[in-house]
Order: sequence, then C-alpha cells, then structure tokens
Amino acid sequence: ESRAAARAAFEQGLRTAAVLSSGTPLARRSRDAFVDEWQALGGRVATSQEATVPSGYGALRAPLAQASYDAAFLAAEANAARLLRPYLRTGVPVFATSQINDGRSDPIANLDMNGVRFTDMPWMVQAAHPAVVGFPRPQGMPPDLERFYALGIDAQRIAAQLADGRTGFTFDGVTGRIAVRAGGTVERTPVIATFRDGAPAGE
Repeated sequence: ESRAAARAAFEQGLRTAAVLSSGTPLARRSRDAFVDEWQALGGRVATSQEATVPSGYGALRAPLAQASYDAAFLAAEANAARLLRPYLRTGVPVFATSQINDGRSDPIANLDMNGVRFTDMPWMVQAAHPAVVGFPRPQGMPPDLERFYALGIDAQRIAAQLADGRTGFTFDGVTGRIAVRAGGTVERTPVIATFRDGAPAGE
C-alpha cells in the first residue's frame, strides 16, 4: 500500500515529499516502504519526522514548516493521523495507507482528514465495485475483521485457481487487483480513496 501511494503521488507530477509517521512498528514499516519506492522512482525526501507521545507533537512544527515539499506521506493509524495531519502544510497533497481508515464516517472527527488520499481495498471503500457486490457482507463486523474477511475471499479464489493447475493469472479481487506470478509471488494493487466530508470514498 505504501508503494502504491508513492506511485500515485509520483504519477501526479509530485517530486519532493515530507514524510510524517507515528512511532508504531507498522507505521515505521509503511514509512520505510514509501521512502524506498519514492526514491526508486526518482523522488526526493525533504524531511522525515517521527512523532512519539514522549517527545510531544509540538516538536514537529518547526522542521515541517521549514522544509520545502510538494507532497506528504502520513504513516499513522487513524487516531494518530487525525492529530498529525494539521502539522503538514495546508494545500499540499497528502497520501497515506489504509491505516488511517478505521471505518468511521464522522465529519467532525475526520475534519482534518478531508482531501487525504490513501490506498485501501475495494471492500472497504467501494461497496459498488463489480468485484465486491457479489459477496455477502457480514453485519456488525469491526473494520479490522472486515479486512481479514476480504483477504479470506481473495485467498480462497487464489487457492481455487491454483488447485485447477493455473500458475500465472490476474483478477479483480475484493482487496484489489490480484496478480499471481508463475513463480508463486502474489501481488495486490489497492485502489485509491479520499476522505470527503469526513467519510472515506473510493475514487
């Protein structure tokens, strides 16, 4: 998802990024994956800041204000992302991963998230997607479990094709575009979504 976010930003013509992450292991992995892909594409990282509660978020203000960047990547879970987003310069496109989407549609809580583009699975942000509508959706399931449920759907579809002897194939899955290579590698390409009026919406 981080690499897909980097590609989406680069394809938009953006070249210099500020990277802001929380201190969780997953956020750090997301940050590192974005930076690796961004630099491989030819992009430049103007500044990379990690926010931790002991250090205080206020310490982020000066380095982010002084850096020159035309894009930003936010690697943080939803609650932290809501607190960190205001530290990024207004008017600069912000990209993230599905970590920021906890399934809440709240115009007040997500006010600062409006306009943030993030990578996610169609199951979570495109209920009308042709690959999604054919599968039953359990009611009352927490978002994290919904993601595992969706992964199970695509895993079953991959297993069925492998059982039929196919070694290389692609299909539109509920978690994104799935490509299974002849060597056994599985690649998932997520879709891009945006927060609008406090709610996550697929593009």
